[in-house]
Amino acid sequence: MRGITKEGAVAAPADIGHVACSRRQQLIVLVVAILGSTLGFIDGTIVAIIAPAIRADLDASLATLSWVVNGYTLVLTAFILVGGSAGDVLGRRRVFGLGIAIFAVASLACALAFSGGQLIAARVVQGLGAALMVPSSLALIATYYPREERGRAVGIWAAASGVSAAVGPLLGGALVDAFGWRSTFYINLPIAAVTLWLLWSRVPDDSHRTIVQKLDWPGGLLAVAALGLLAFSLTLMGEGGELGETMQLATPVLAGLVVLGVAAAGVFLWHEGRTTDPMMPLGMFTMPGFAAVNAATFLLYAALGGLLFFLPVTLLSAFEFSALAVGSVFLPFTLVMAVITPRVGALVDRIGVRLPLAIGSGIAGISFWLTSVAAGTGSLILVGASLLVLGLGMGLCIPPLSTAIINAVSDAQSGVASGINNAVSRAGGLFAVAAFAPLGALAYGGANNLPGFAAEGSDLSAEEQALHTAFSLTAYSTLSLVALALAVLSAALVLVFVKAESKSPDASD
Repeated sequence: MRGITKEGAVAAPADIGHVACSRRQQLIVLVVAILGSTLGFIDGTIVAIIAPAIRADLDASLATLSWVVNGYTLVLTAFILVGGSAGDVLGRRRVFGLGIAIFAVASLACALAFSGGQLIAARVVQGLGAALMVPSSLALIATYYPREERGRAVGIWAAASGVSAAVGPLLGGALVDAFGWRSTFYINLPIAAVTLWLLWSRVPDDSHRTIVQKLDWPGGLLAVAALGLLAFSLTLMGEGGELGETMQLATPVLAGLVVLGVAAAGVFLWHEGRTTDPMMPLGMFTMPGFAAVNAATFLLYAALGGLLFFLPVTLLSAFEFSALAVGSVFLPFTLVMAVITPRVGALVDRIGVRLPLAIGSGIAGISFWLTSVAAGTGSLILVGASLLVLGLGMGLCIPPLSTAIINAVSDAQSGVASGINNAVSRAGGLFAVAAFAPLGALAYGGANNLPGFAAEGSDLSAEEQALHTAFSLTAYSTLSLVALALAVLSAALVLVFVKAESKSPDASD
């Protein structure tokens, strides 16, 4: 076992975790990382579009459909830190491949499910596979690319990941219309097969460059308990408007879950500070850049997750737009992300992470406010234009976020660092949906339901519909201002705590 330094980095040679390989092999590594992350991101967004078809085919309730989505997200969030740490200890290539294999088998089980319960169970296993492959996909880049070349590679990876998440709903709609909802899970099988073939036949083995320490099983169990309980609590909070009186009766239970989650997190931190083989060396958080970038990630993804959830809800409820029309307004966001992120990644290699990240957060904040102005006009063209600005802001943010995280620690710890950042970003999104829902309902006028859902299933007069539209837009405007504040705070954290010269710090020195 290698000792842990006071800075939190593993006391190991400077090149540990980096495997020398040819340009061709590096390109294959990048393709493999993109394919793996694409599987995880698409399946995180595609189910919302195919939900009606699943409900009709399996005679599933709304609660069942909710857990088809949330079961995947919960397990992914709970196990993602374990997945990142396992890659550092056992080898990123090995753990990434295991994650792909589990994900593929679970995808087949999803496609063959003939009840809602079976589909939920398969989605839970999918989440476990994603928790192994998503942090390892970014860590693979740290393993096979030297620090001075990572920015551009991370930019390309981030572009593909962002595009895949945004394209998920469109792909899901096309597949379900043409071949049925099961096809959206069958499509994962050939992608997984190609990824595994490239990984095992073309990517050099990295098991000899891993951290020589034991896997922290107690820490892993505590991390799963803490993240799982807190994510489950946030999910229930986010469903509060739909559960109505049932949710009010469950409030003591919800409070108990939060307390248990916080307690498990406290025990986890206590354990990590005492064990000789921590899965998450706490010394990493004494590095101002690492802690600040994770805090900025939480704030930015809370703003993004909340607005991207409530914007389509508001547009569909306040106006008579089709689901396809509302989904299409996200295309400018997707296209700008695809174009700008690889270029920003290369820029980060030259000037560092601080300015692109701070400027991008500021632009994203402005775009959140612009979406509310555009929604108020009832013009999807203007909404699309505001999302184009959001694509510019997030395109500036994502490559420096990912690069800053893996460059803030030693190469040997890039897996757990990526896992931490992924968990933080997903927790931000879960928190936003949970917190924005009651805030939006309050702004709507004290309605029990989420903004935009208050009149669902109602036969409204023209005057009542006009009031409902006005209240829904007011609620969304309130949420957009909160998102703007979160994004500005994210930019401020970066400017204050991330050093301008820290573009490629060698945390292993």
